[in-house]
Amino acid sequence: MGRTHAGAYTRAASTGLPVQIIGVADPKAHDILLAEPSTLGNISSGAVPLSTASLRTYKSSEEALADHDVDAVSICTYTDSHASTAVQALAAGKHVLIEKPVALRAPDVERVRDAATGSPHLVAMPAMCMRFWPAWDWLRDRIADRSFGTLRSLTLTRLGAGPTWAADFYRDISRSGGAIFDLHVHDTDFICHCLGPPSRVKTSGSANHLTTLYEYDSFLGVHIAAEGAWDLQPGAGFRMRYFAHFEHASAEWDLAHAPRISVHQGSTTRAVIPDSAHLSTGYDAEVRHFVNACIAAREQRTFTLRATMEDAVMVAHVLDAERAQLR
Repeated sequence: MGRTHAGAYTRAASTGLPVQIIGVADPKAHDILLAEPSTLGNISSGAVPLSTASLRTYKSSEEALADHDVDAVSICTYTDSHASTAVQALAAGKHVLIEKPVALRAPDVERVRDAATGSPHLVAMPAMCMRFWPAWDWLRDRIADRSFGTLRSLTLTRLGAGPTWAADFYRDISRSGGAIFDLHVHDTDFICHCLGPPSRVKTSGSANHLTTLYEYDSFLGVHIAAEGAWDLQPGAGFRMRYFAHFEHASAEWDLAHAPRISVHQGSTTRAVIPDSAHLSTGYDAEVRHFVNACIAAREQRTFTLRATMEDAVMVAHVLDAERAQLR
């Protein structure tokens, strides 16, 4: 994810945004920067090899946070260090973009939220990339504007074999949280983004393959479900899909057919290409949103974050309820 963020900042700079990558903090930063980005995760994210010629390499996060030339940091470390690093960064006066999940337990996310509240001049944003994904952004707008009528059903699918890199971390559920926190978190967050926190959840399966039903007292009879898995065979590849059914239309999107959205009305089907499809994935839009928020903060302008630490707290509580159901 560090490479993914670096690529997104680089492309943001190429559009004219006043952002520059100062350096990378990692014990093996020099080797990492020179290496080819052979691991891109589930989705090709435009990661790029970076030259050390113009970048500073820090041995630790503390060293990076002590650099007065650094205004903002992307926290792409292992999950169990996200919260403490974010609090340190805010205390050092840096804006922070924090990879998901912010933490595995709601009290730790609340600790970051409270630190951000105590530093209102700084931007603290959870990296909830599905809020910025072109086709998903389009779906959120259709749910909100009801142009196809009210939502009747929403099914989200996110299935894969699980990370093959850093296996000692990812396969340790006590540290990574398993698929429920590292993968399924995207769909829980998107549902909360569209509809708010559910009244109840019903979850079955395991931390590495689960299905959750989200129930809302304010949306009685609406079917909302998400399946997430890390236990597929590698040859099955990665699947990411949604199917939304409204009063007057059904809409579906599949990663394999991106960026096209299929809208079914009656016996006809038409393809819709979202306006932001040129960004390909949500990572570019997410990073540009963060950069613009930092610029607005510097200029003391009001800026509405699309993903807030309060949102991250809400999602953490829902995931806690899902984990309790599994237990």
